[in-house]
Amino acid sequence: MRWQTWIGGAFVAGLCVVSLVSGDEKPAGKQPGQATSARTGNASPEHSAMLKEHHQAHEEHDAALTQLGRWRVEHRKALAAIAAIQARIYEHDAAIEELAEHARLHEDHIRHHEEEIHEHERSGDAGAHEQLSELHQKLLAEHKTFQEAMHHVEDDHSRLMKELHRLAESLKPKK
Repeated sequence: MRWQTWIGGAFVAGLCVVSLVSGDEKPAGKQPGQATSARTGNASPEHSAMLKEHHQAHEEHDAALTQLGRWRVEHRKALAAIAAIQARIYEHDAAIEELAEHARLHEDHIRHHEEEIHEHERSGDAGAHEQLSELHQKLLAEHKTFQEAMHHVEDDHSRLMKELHRLAESLKPKK
């Protein structure tokens, strides 16, 4: 397909060069979309038709290049939006990992607290009981903070997934 486009482009370019060098006069100040069609007045009827076709082709190329430029801008904006979406997903993933680490640390604190409870029961130290109770209250506060963060991440996850599914559905080809 590429070689066909190149050959076709080379053919059109060759036609343009032939039409430029075949005339006696220099082209008048070339305007966008206007090649050598300014010379159609003194060209033979056969060449005049060719030059008109060249002029039409130049106008079509100008229109196509304008549209292609718009599309490229739209594509770049879309890629920027995709990068922003990807960044949002990475941020959400980091929040999930941070929450998972919080859960691991809390599990470690609970395990140590349980070990301290067992040690207290073996030793029977009454002073340690109050200390264990304070530590337990701290663990409960940590757990409450964890639950609040979990609810926030869960809500964020639901919103993010809903929007991504909506976007995916909107991009599916229509039947």
